[in-house]
Amino acid sequence: MFLCYDVITMEINERKLEELKRLEEKVKKLSEKERTKFFGKFFVGVISALMKRLIRYEGYSVTKSILKREVTEIGKRDAKNIMKIFGIKEKNPENVSRSLKLAALVLGFKLEVIGDETYVKECPFAVMAKETNEPLLTEICDWYCNGMVREIVGEEYFWEGFHNINKEVPECYYKAVKR
Repeated sequence: MFLCYDVITMEINERKLEELKRLEEKVKKLSEKERTKFFGKFFVGVISALMKRLIRYEGYSVTKSILKREVTEIGKRDAKNIMKIFGIKEKNPENVSRSLKLAALVLGFKLEVIGDETYVKECPFAVMAKETNEPLLTEICDWYCNGMVREIVGEEYFWEGFHNINKEVPECYYKAVKR
């Protein structure tokens, strides 16, 4: 009786393994852009859902304060990692800009140079802010970037974000502002 069960279990496991391999091959055929877009929408969707719940139960001001503090800390942590990974030693505004671009590229964001500005095209936060009509989502990028700025050059500078979520393809860019 147990031998029959073991054989059936092995057949089921083999079918599951074959199915898993077929699914992995399908996913591998997706472009990096498609995978990144999927991940970005998932990630921002989770943040959006949590943010809505926090606003509902804690209020807008408390939610904004919590998110700002936590996302700024994530930006500081990521700045350290980006500098270490890419061998950036000097702590200056040029390396802040370089680090922000590297972080955006690592996260899979699409960057485009227009004039003398580098724009983030289709930022998942800007896209979701447009879809949900919740501009607080775009501030998450500001807090993250300014966490990176504080880690690299301290309080002397901040990066001011400009988010155009009303364009067909939302875009964002940042300008360095000396305090």
